[in-house]
Amino acid sequence: MILGLGVDLVDVGRFQRLLDRFGDRLLEKLFQPSEISHCNPKRSRAECLAGGFAVKEAFLKALGTGLSRGIRWLDMEVVRKQGMPPGLSLRGRALEILEELGGESVLVSISHEAGLALASVLIQGNPKKNS
Repeated sequence: MILGLGVDLVDVGRFQRLLDRFGDRLLEKLFQPSEISHCNPKRSRAECLAGGFAVKEAFLKALGTGLSRGIRWLDMEVVRKQGMPPGLSLRGRALEILEELGGESVLVSISHEAGLALASVLIQGNPKKNS
């Protein structure tokens, strides 16, 4: 059963300006080291990172919490493996809240076009009573 669906759109140019202004402080607040290293060799680093940020925002929308209830950006990690669709690894409060809702799987899609990064996240599972 679908428990939540979230979509987010990020302007890559705006994200690049944030990277230029805040640099490593921003990266360390938003991304796990593996996410940063995945995007470092890319031709468009900002595009790759903006896509990852869009996934996290879309997940928070699908969860229905936004960045609240103790969830941190680092509780969510976009996982990319060769030949596989992107995924989302969760820890901390993000994982706890997903489990409280009865979430069993999180499906992720990322697309880039015309200076924009788009992500959609679908949460599937069986809703728990009293949720």
